[in-house]
Amino acid sequence: MTETAISTAMLLDELNELRDEAGMKPLASWKSSRVKLEEAIDKLDAKVNAPNGQPSPPLGESATDSKSKTVKKPKKPADKKKKAPSKDDGLMGVSDVAKELGINPKVARAKLRRNGMKSTDGRWIRVKKDSREYKEIVKLLKKDVHKRIKVSDEEKDA
Repeated sequence: MTETAISTAMLLDELNELRDEAGMKPLASWKSSRVKLEEAIDKLDAKVNAPNGQPSPPLGESATDSKSKTVKKPKKPADKKKKAPSKDDGLMGVSDVAKELGINPKVARAKLRRNGMKSTDGRWIRVKKDSREYKEIVKLLKKDVHKRIKVSDEEKDA
């Protein structure tokens, strides 16, 4: 074994002795750098051998009393999102219209955005089947957004 491997093994033994004093399980090996091993030994040594001469309590317990519990503050209620309107009202959302036309709802919303229609309050409008808004949505979704550019015969040959 090399000198570094021996000293690393010795440092690991030292760390395991400190872990035993702290009430922790020993480590079988150390995979990080030797510098990190030395830092871990220094940290654990400081915790085990408190500056006032008394050993500190095992890790995970407070220095005052292991039975005392901190009082948790009540959590603030989360901002409630607006719920979607019920489906029983006879209204259709953009996704319902898109499914009816055989279009992916995500693609339908993107087409509507490109054509100037926006959602309000984070929700898309809901429309009745025979309303003016419904017909406008269907017209926009059926419209070919990507217009094809006609190429002249001269440009084809080039």
